[in-house]
Amino acid sequence: MDILFLQTPPAATMVEAPSWGKALLGLLSGVGVVWLVVMLVMVLILSRWSNKLEVSGTKRAESIARSGVSVFMWFFVLPLALFILINIFAIVNGLGAINIIFFGKWIGLTFSSYWWLIQCAIGADAVQGEIANYSPDAVVRLIWVFLPLSFVWLRSIKVGWLRWMLLPLIIGSLVVTRHKKAGETFVTAEVGIENLRKIPVIGSLFEPPPTANNGQLAPNKGFSPNVRKIVASISAIVMCIGIVVALYFVKRAIGLVIILVGLGGFLFIAPSSVNKELKKLTKDKDHAINTNIDSLLQKMKEFKTANNELELYHTAQKLKEAYKAQVEFIKFPDSLCIEYRNYFYDRCQ
Repeated sequence: MDILFLQTPPAATMVEAPSWGKALLGLLSGVGVVWLVVMLVMVLILSRWSNKLEVSGTKRAESIARSGVSVFMWFFVLPLALFILINIFAIVNGLGAINIIFFGKWIGLTFSSYWWLIQCAIGADAVQGEIANYSPDAVVRLIWVFLPLSFVWLRSIKVGWLRWMLLPLIIGSLVVTRHKKAGETFVTAEVGIENLRKIPVIGSLFEPPPTANNGQLAPNKGFSPNVRKIVASISAIVMCIGIVVALYFVKRAIGLVIILVGLGGFLFIAPSSVNKELKKLTKDKDHAINTNIDSLLQKMKEFKTANNELELYHTAQKLKEAYKAQVEFIKFPDSLCIEYRNYFYDRCQ
């Protein structure tokens, strides 16, 4: 048993070595009262700490349980109840019952919509290249996520400022999902876009993007200047209110949430960083804006080496058109004026 305790160096020859037995017998003297008080204080502290942990743990467990029940109810029980109700209605009216696959599509759309949001947030290549601000399928997915999530959020969270955090979360999601491709949903496929446009209030969200005279999709210009000014003014006022709430009323958490909402307004009306690439997508693949300039430059070298003046001329004309169409993307290089001045005299004066 001696190996379980710390070893002390051997005592001097005239002094008896200490032992646990004698130390414990020493507690019967006045020194034992001190150790008893220390032990009682330690037990009291641990008892109070345990009570606080139990109370906070109970509240946290209650919040987690409420959130879990809400998620289960709104994302699983509600779709199942609607599925059963619709089938009962169909049977009573002599209509065909809906296949159970519909319920699976409902649940599948929920999970795939959250995965789509994650892809938009991390800027995955699979969701890049949408011309419209929000495609009909993107609108469906956003509604599919935030309608039940709002009920769950407001029901589960009791802290006031945390409840308001839902607003910057929604605004942030609207920002990261702009110009993002969304996979087809069973709602747009089976209900139809035309029927969705007939829905009051939200039907306008499914309107098609404008088209140009050539029948191609017109590049999205975003919000008009007047709309930008109005939204920017409102966002600035909201941010000022947030600062006042945080500093004057000393409600820092609520003030921070209000400031985030105002900042989200500025982010929402900010020009998209992918507008240039979207502009290319609005043109035919044979348009000069989609011409591969590097390949034409390589051909110029090959035709110059072969002294093919005719092909040099035609390639130079294509390069002129390409540089003119892609002026926002690439600058006309001075090297062409040095090597091929006779073919680009109008650009090299």
